Amino acid sequence: MDSIICSIDGIHKETHEAIRGGTDFDQIVANVHRFIELRNKFGKTRVLVRFIRQEKNRSESDAFKAYWKEKLDSELGDDTKVQNLLEGEYFRRLARYRHADFLLTLKYGMTFDEFIKQRVVRQKNCSWDSESDAMKWETAVSGIKTMERHLRELQEAEYV
Repeated sequence: MDSIICSIDGIHKETHEAIRGGTDFDQIVANVHRFIELRNKFGKTRVLVRFIRQEKNRSESDAFKAYWKEKLDSELGDDTKVQNLLEGEYFRRLARYRHADFLLTLKYGMTFDEFIKQRVVRQKNCSWDSESDAMKWETAVSGIKTMERHLRELQEAEYV
């Protein structure tokens, strides 16, 4: 295993469990500590500890980074990642749009621009399948551009 991502959304038990209901903060932290201990003895797996910043935990992000920085090994690529909730949503949407674009590119053997230029929908006699794919693909391509723009705006505003 090259890397593992652990999501812990608080430096305090109450905060984490309020955000991630049904989880056991103490057990999660103990598991991460134990994994790091075993990794340090036997492996080189990169450990990333992620914190998704939101209203309930906003005040804990600095303490979270300081705590985990002491436990992680940057020489092995370990790191903490404080991610805004909005940034995380943008990345999820971007991944979904890119996946749709990828699948449709494979299906038709061309890019969306080529699909439009070659009038594939018309070639397929406006079949439901080609019409539906055209709409999905247009949504995906537009979504990719929109999510990339939103992520750039977040970075420029230094929210990330």
